[in-house]
Amino acid sequence: MFNSVRYLKGVGPAKYSLMVKMGIHTIYDLLNYLPRKYEDRSNFVKVRQIREAEKATFIAQVEMVGCRRTRDRKEIISVAFSDETGVIYGVWFNQPYMKTVFEKGQRVIITGKASKYARLQLVNPEYEILDSDDYELINTGRIVPFYSVTEGLSQKVLRRVIKNLLDTSLGRIEEYLPRSVMEKRGLAGIRESYLNAHFPETARKALMSRKSLAFREFFLFHANILNNRDKAKRRCRAVAHTVDGKLFSDFISALPFKLTGAQIKALLSIKRDMEQNTRMNRLLQGDVGSGKTVVAVCAAYIAVMNGRQAVFMAPTEILAEQHMKTICSLVSPRNIKTAFIRGNMKKKERDDALKKIENGEYNIIVGTHALLGEDIRFASLSLVVIDEQHKFGVIQREKLVNKGLYPDTLVMTATPIPRTLAVTVYGDMDVSVINSLPQGRIPVKTFHITGRKLDDAYNFIKKKVLAEGDQAYIVYPAVEDSGRSELKSVTDMYRKLSGSVFSGISTELVHGKLKTETKDSIMKLFMDNEIKILFATSIIEVGMDNPMATVMLVENAERYGLSQLHQLRGRVGRGKKQSYCILLSDGKNEQAEKRIDALVKINDGFKIAEIDLALRGPGQFHGTKQHGISDFRVADVIEDREMLFQARHDAKRILMEDPRIMRGSFSFAALLYGKKERSCQ
Repeated sequence: MFNSVRYLKGVGPAKYSLMVKMGIHTIYDLLNYLPRKYEDRSNFVKVRQIREAEKATFIAQVEMVGCRRTRDRKEIISVAFSDETGVIYGVWFNQPYMKTVFEKGQRVIITGKASKYARLQLVNPEYEILDSDDYELINTGRIVPFYSVTEGLSQKVLRRVIKNLLDTSLGRIEEYLPRSVMEKRGLAGIRESYLNAHFPETARKALMSRKSLAFREFFLFHANILNNRDKAKRRCRAVAHTVDGKLFSDFISALPFKLTGAQIKALLSIKRDMEQNTRMNRLLQGDVGSGKTVVAVCAAYIAVMNGRQAVFMAPTEILAEQHMKTICSLVSPRNIKTAFIRGNMKKKERDDALKKIENGEYNIIVGTHALLGEDIRFASLSLVVIDEQHKFGVIQREKLVNKGLYPDTLVMTATPIPRTLAVTVYGDMDVSVINSLPQGRIPVKTFHITGRKLDDAYNFIKKKVLAEGDQAYIVYPAVEDSGRSELKSVTDMYRKLSGSVFSGISTELVHGKLKTETKDSIMKLFMDNEIKILFATSIIEVGMDNPMATVMLVENAERYGLSQLHQLRGRVGRGKKQSYCILLSDGKNEQAEKRIDALVKINDGFKIAEIDLALRGPGQFHGTKQHGISDFRVADVIEDREMLFQARHDAKRILMEDPRIMRGSFSFAALLYGKKERSCQ
């Protein structure tokens, strides 16, 4: 299955390079390169039944092969085909080799669309020459597969290569799916599935074979992940935290607000994980403002109760500072000491903090990438919390985790991820979802406007800022003018509006090209209410938690993805006042209008994520392409979502009940995924 296709019959170096271009390297790749469509050519007609503009398949005899030249010296090959009811001609333009294909008296099967030019004829029809009575048809006279091909590799050649492969190698392919799973899901065997996926006997068998192969892909994917995760858990002995029920209950009761049901459910799962001597590896996802940080603080309290340390790492200093503020407000009454590690600390201050971290005086440590420094050592790190983990690279995350002895890891994200992607992108993690907002949170009102209403939007912002003391964001997709007049830049619009429409109001500009210190300084001034209107790019989509910001205007909203717009909208509505998000678009892009209309109608981030996935596809959603989501050769995480969950459920169940019957799947998956196993870290 994992041998190169280069040495298959009918391939050779030239065709191999074309197949590689199509993503076909191995026999496994080729077998799973399924047809994009099928055409039923199994219904035969007589020559006299053929009608103009209709596609027809018929059996005939070659009566004559002729050739003539046009004025520009191009050749036209004409072949007369007959049966007992009449004669019809096949015509090939400028394909001189066709003169040698047919011989008088040959029996053939022809498929093509008839057209009339002086007489009824078929231009470039498909054909099969019947060499014997038991000749097996490939290109006509049956349900014929059509593949996505590249220039230089024809349908005929690819069909023949795949047919040769099936004829010679199908019997050597062993079944790896447990029989109980096949029977439960009504799946065909692997050999039958491949045969009917490429050259089906019926349309129904083609459909069922594709289903069988898609399920197998999902099953192998999950078998590999679950097996590696299980082995890693057994291999990596982490701290088994003990939870004092009364102390923990007192801590929860003392919180300044009541936890939602979703928060409690997530916290109980985290607590159970931390009580085990196997390492927790859990994703905590929740919409903006759903209260993930509070849950993480409760988890950190469990670590501190056990005389251990917890660390929080955030992608920006602003977000890290917000975490620090939240953590201090919740744990300070318990005499829990916290430290904040930033990049620009004075040497004496940093050295003092690092010393206290190393000797265990600080219980909870918060920071950004600065936490990854070689000089930062922990006394007894047992919990790592990473916020907005997609902002960090794998090496960065593991570098922090490696500072402890197999510490429990809690990864947080405010980007709602559809279940179908969560079990694939984060398949090696347990997933907790906070899908409800804290009591009293007022949903943001969202509006869609065109350029005619822009002045009204500016006046609304001025009213909220001047009359009510609120703050506002105005967001643009570009930093500077690119020469495309329809795309506004934040730099130009800041200069234009701060000196005219918003004259006399404190405004500032922030974007990704500014130095980190400058960005952080501007954002802090905005958080401190010294800046009333912040002109920005999408750089603000993560980490700005300002309850005074009640209005956001997004210009050129059609340039953003649905989930990104939702993340931007999450920067307002974080206080107790009604907040507003105004989306300005030109109305010319139908797909963009669908995204914007969905945002206007829906506030639920998880529903928005599902719509975004359906509109954009899995390969584009939130950069998931890097995780291999689009690398499924047969399965589709959108169309086959139910099958995805079924396959995971079956793999998980069998792994728990009797992993011995999964050996075939584990072996095949290890080969398929390059025997890559997740390390303890």
